[in-house]
Amino acid sequence: MSVNFFLKDKKKEQTSVDAIVRFKGERFKIATGERVIVDYWLDDKKRVKQVRAYKDAAEINLRLSIWKNTLDAVCNDFAITMKVPTKEEFLKAIEKKQNKGVKPSNLLVDYLENFIPRSGRADRTKLSYGSTKNLLISFEKETRTKLHFEDINMSFYKNFKKYIEKEGKSKNYFGTMIKNIKLFMEESKEEGLHISIEHRNKKFRTTSETADSVYLTENELLKIYNLEFTEDLIRNLEDYKDIRTQNLTRKIEALNHVRNRFLIGAYTALRVSDFNRLGEINLDDNFIRIKPAKGATIRKNDDVIIPIHWIIKEILETDFDLTKTISDQKINKHIKEICQMAGINNLISSSRTEGGKLVETVKQKFELITTHTARRSGATNMFNAGIPSIRIMKITGHKTEKAFMKYIKISQEENAKSLADHPFFKK
Repeated sequence: MSVNFFLKDKKKEQTSVDAIVRFKGERFKIATGERVIVDYWLDDKKRVKQVRAYKDAAEINLRLSIWKNTLDAVCNDFAITMKVPTKEEFLKAIEKKQNKGVKPSNLLVDYLENFIPRSGRADRTKLSYGSTKNLLISFEKETRTKLHFEDINMSFYKNFKKYIEKEGKSKNYFGTMIKNIKLFMEESKEEGLHISIEHRNKKFRTTSETADSVYLTENELLKIYNLEFTEDLIRNLEDYKDIRTQNLTRKIEALNHVRNRFLIGAYTALRVSDFNRLGEINLDDNFIRIKPAKGATIRKNDDVIIPIHWIIKEILETDFDLTKTISDQKINKHIKEICQMAGINNLISSSRTEGGKLVETVKQKFELITTHTARRSGATNMFNAGIPSIRIMKITGHKTEKAFMKYIKISQEENAKSLADHPFFKK
């Protein structure tokens, strides 16, 4: 008699853990429902390596130990009765030992209650999964139904799309929800909870549209860099007309800090989750080295290495406090104010699909600037400067040039000016 745990697919970044039970010449394969990051699996110990970077490891190991105790107990029971069980008898004995008494729920939302916390994904990804779960709950209430795995078919797809459009959500939002649902269905299928494949239908697809996101040109970034925060400029802002003199100093300090953080993002093309946590440890001679918070497992070759731009060097030489972080919300608020003070106020027309309809709006450019504008500006300005896209993608993490070209923002006028300098158009 033996009980061992094995990874279902070691080639994947994350995979399921199966239990293999050998008893009286029979072999039983049991899906534990656990998922682990492959790089942390200790093949000799059949457990997960417990390190600070993998905060779910201890709980996973505890649940695997509980599984082993249960499976050992089931085997002992059959040994006492001198019976060699069938697969069905063995599974029923497990259910009884775990005090389940019923088969696992085949409701999608019930599955997500357990899957999301044990998925091993990054916190931001778990938040996205949670949003999808909450939307499915709202959809069930609206339609007065309970979604079983087998219900996730083309009929569900069409009704779910109508529901999201009715809620006034965008194509990209719907695409993200469908992407998550397809992942949930694949994960639960891999765990042996259903055999449905309707979600693999080519028509059961994610949708997206290119966002009319803006970027800041090098000239605009220089305006921000050279901007001097004065009392008059601050009082010209609607929210600070009556700001008290004693609060001006703190306001100027906050604006300076946000400006520096944002410019570091704009000259590295890093995500806010990365440029907002840079510290002295990330500075190495003339380079910035950082492991991205999103999409990277704990591996050395996941480090992003970026030359330090001269503006970043000058910021660091001012004794800028890298240890002081600031929330994304405050950066979003203050960077709009900074861009307004810098005179970045030309009108921008933008459009997106909401509720199945194309909605167009016209806003001043500073109103559209967010933390993510820094990353998009960095990638676009590097490309405009003639840096090959394949090298920029090493920083941004885009897998294909097609995805990268969709991401950067180059106007028709900028494209024409670039073409005009090409030898083809010269005599």
